[in-house]
Formats: sequence, C-alpha cells, structure tokens
Amino acid sequence: GVALALALAAAGFVAAALAHRLVPEAHCHDEDGDPAHDHGHAHLRSPRSVMIGDALHSSADGLALGSLYALSPAAGAAALAGVFAHELVRQSSQFFIFRAAGYAPSRAVRVSFLLALAAVPGAALGVALAGLADWAAPALAALAAGAFAEILLLDLAPSVARSARAGGALRHALALALGVALALAVAALSGEAH
Repeated sequence: GVALALALAAAGFVAAALAHRLVPEAHCHDEDGDPAHDHGHAHLRSPRSVMIGDALHSSADGLALGSLYALSPAAGAAALAGVFAHELVRQSSQFFIFRAAGYAPSRAVRVSFLLALAAVPGAALGVALAGLADWAAPALAALAAGAFAEILLLDLAPSVARSARAGGALRHALALALGVALALAVAALSGEAH
C-alpha cells in the first residue's frame, strides 16, 4: 500500500544520493562554476570519467522512464518531458567539458549524443522488469520517484536558490512554468491517445 510506496521512494532517494556521491560524474549541470559550490560535479573531472558517469546516468533515466511508461503511458510521457528538459541542460554542460578537453565541436556533440543513447537499453530493461509481475511497475515507479526527488531537493533546488539570489529568479520561474506546461500537455495528449 501507501507505506510500501513511501518506503520504496525513500530507498530510491537514498540510492540516488549515494550514487551521486560515489559517482559524481553521473550528474553534471552546474553552470555557475562557483568553486564554493564544488561538490564533485563533472566540470572538475576528466572527460573519460564524465563519459562513464553519463552512461550510467542515462541508463538510470531510461530504466525509470521505461518502468513509468509500463505503469502508465501518460506518466511515462510526462516524465519523459521533464527528463528531456533536464538532459538539454546536462548535455550542454558536457559539451563544454568535452570542448575544454580539446574535443572538436563535432566530436563533442557526437559523444554526447551517443552517451544519451544509453537511455534506450535502460528503458527496455525498465519495461521488461515492469512486466515480470503486477507489483513490479509500481515498485519501480516509486523508486524512480524517490530518485527524482533527490535530484530536485538536493541538487536542483540549491542551484535555483543560488541563481535566484544572483538575479536569475525570473529565468527560473519561466523555465518552471514552461516545464509544468509541457509536462501537462504531454500527459493530456498521452491520455487522449490511450
């Protein structure tokens, strides 16, 4: 019931927090370059470690999206809209990491694109695992919700707060409104299609 879903979400939160501490390269989008904010983001790491971390991150995103889609196509589509917006920022950050490491622009784009494709086998695994039993899709969705909450609360929210203090509040408010509108539109369209 609800208690089990909350326990699984808490487990997803803790697992994501541990993963981000153990493999900080898996999550990089810090654009301010503030040394006081250094908690292991990939802009301080080698391109190779960023590639490994990014492949793991993309696979985990795919796993979450696949399991959410198996639970509900509308939930999967709404999550996909949010992950896509997040990936635009993350892949942009990585492009500059690869450029700073001496990669040609075309190679930096190609590497980022290929790393993003790691979400495909992750999504296939998520759909496959969700099909194993009736309880599997809701359990995976609860774990994914906890992992997404960790990113929101421990990574994105502090970054948004720093940016707002530096005068970027309007930009973040507009991005939030756009993201909510996009997620609602995708969910509504998915609901009509099914």
